[in-house]
Amino acid sequence: MQKKVLACSIAIIVCVIMLIIGGVYTKHLRGSKCKEKYLEERRGNEMKAKEILKHLDENMDIGLTLANPNFDLADTRMTVFRSEKNWVIFIELVGVDRGAYEGVSIYAFGNCIGQQGFIEERSLFSTPEDAPLTDKDGIWIGDRSQFSVIIRGKRYDFKPTKEDYLAAGITFPDDRTGPGSLRPIDLIRFLCHHLDHPFFVSEDYLRYLLDKLAIKKDNYYSLGQEMSLFFQTREWQHPDIALGEKPSQMKYFQVLAEAIEKGDSSELCELDPSIFNTDWRQVEAALKQWEEETKGVILIWDKDFIQLIKLYKEEENDE
Repeated sequence: MQKKVLACSIAIIVCVIMLIIGGVYTKHLRGSKCKEKYLEERRGNEMKAKEILKHLDENMDIGLTLANPNFDLADTRMTVFRSEKNWVIFIELVGVDRGAYEGVSIYAFGNCIGQQGFIEERSLFSTPEDAPLTDKDGIWIGDRSQFSVIIRGKRYDFKPTKEDYLAAGITFPDDRTGPGSLRPIDLIRFLCHHLDHPFFVSEDYLRYLLDKLAIKKDNYYSLGQEMSLFFQTREWQHPDIALGEKPSQMKYFQVLAEAIEKGDSSELCELDPSIFNTDWRQVEAALKQWEEETKGVILIWDKDFIQLIKLYKEEENDE
């Protein structure tokens, strides 16, 4: 009799434990499903045009100003990757900073990557030992009459004519040749034109960066493989961030955000090209206008410098 009572007691205890475990598991399962549902809804909201523009406004800083007095621009490209849940925009700027360093700067923005903004800078070319572009002291000695470069292991030798430079949009204030007659930026602009934009990174490299920058990382997931190349262009309407403009104020980025949300880029191809401003000639013209308007004004190149301009002008008006 006692054995039967003990067996019944043990059975009851086991049933109670199983019920408790089952309840905890069910609660955990419901919690996990709720969390998954929340994350799905959040990820869905991140694909909305309004959220895309908000993300760009918050993360695109002054470093991506094209009309930058400290940087000579030669070429630009925007590449957009998209999936049903994720989006990433890469922007590449080819040019030379005032320290004479040439390179392609890569920027990235997206809802599935950790690092936002500037990612890295890659060198554009090297020079043959028998045709250097700098002397033993590192001083630039580029000659507009002839030069040689090595790009991705291939050597290119040039003896450009005046017409060759004009075809690339390059003019000179004089007819001199010899060491120092060719600026680094004019050489790069010439190469961009005559070699059909050779300095942008490959699609495979951008996919490598997607995996490198991905927030979610494991051995069974590749952001680079998940996403499709959605859109690519060398011309668009870019905000003058240094003057306070934001991507959300630009017609181009408004349409781009809508295109990413809908998964349809057709409206981007219908935009009026007259609003585009990423060609280096347009950037040069904007810089010259800016220099004329701020002549005699001491400027500090930071996010607040436009306030300094206004302050100086107000003081002049008071006088």
